[in-house]
Amino acid sequence: MVLKIIFMIVFIAMLASLMHGLYHLIRYKEKSAHLLQALIARISCAALVLILLIYGLYIGDFHLSAPWLGA
Repeated sequence: MVLKIIFMIVFIAMLASLMHGLYHLIRYKEKSAHLLQALIARISCAALVLILLIYGLYIGDFHLSAPWLGA
């Protein structure tokens, strides 16, 4: 359960970073350090989400329930 909460927090942080970068892109209409920082944060959060997802599947906290898997 804790892993799911951490997963959601990191995913929301990734979305917040996306909105932060979009704000600076619209507001200043030029390349800036804020865009680069938002991109780095978004890539880091995406990598962490992927790692958490793989770890959750490995330890059994997340389950695959697609109908074509024949569960």
